Amino acid sequence: KKKNKKTTNKKKKKKTNTNKKKTKKNTKTKKPTKKKNKNTTKKKKQKKKKKNKKKIKQTKQTKKQKKTKKKKKNKTKKKTKTKTKPKK
Repeated sequence: KKKNKKTTNKKKKKKTNTNKKKTKKNTKTKKPTKKKNKNTTKKKKQKKKKKNKKKIKQTKQTKKQKKTKKKKKNKTKKKTKTKTKPKK
């Protein structure tokens, strides 16, 4: 069985840049874990939901516009086609 060349190339690991300076993490100064404020997270989630809804609405609108544009284009095309028919 022949190996698929495309997939083997994808599987090859990227070489890491060894010239980059390694930054050491300071583990000595650890901040205490803060409790999350549930209210703010809820508000954030709601905001995200609203944004997503808006995005979906917009995409639907653009799709509709494209469709109508295409329809109009097709209509004009059909009109021109009938004019250029050769006489028998």
